[in-house]
Amino acid sequence: MSFGLDWRASGPLHVLLDGDALAGPVGRAEDVFAGLGWAFDRDARLSMGWRFLEGGADVDQSYNFTMVSFAVLGFRLLL
Repeated sequence: MSFGLDWRASGPLHVLLDGDALAGPVGRAEDVFAGLGWAFDRDARLSMGWRFLEGGADVDQSYNFTMVSFAVLGFRLLL
């Protein structure tokens, strides 16, 4: 499952939410980003926020789950 939100809150300020998730009988994985974006114009935007990665597997040979979260700073330029 994938989802995304790019809501223009006011003027050049955007609220961003983007994610992917997968679940199966032996495990799961999620990748979610939540943040803010500042649009300089239609083709350029600076964004910053927080990314959260979590997932793992529970099988007979291994039990392995992990969670990683980190700050993100990015610049998008459409050509």
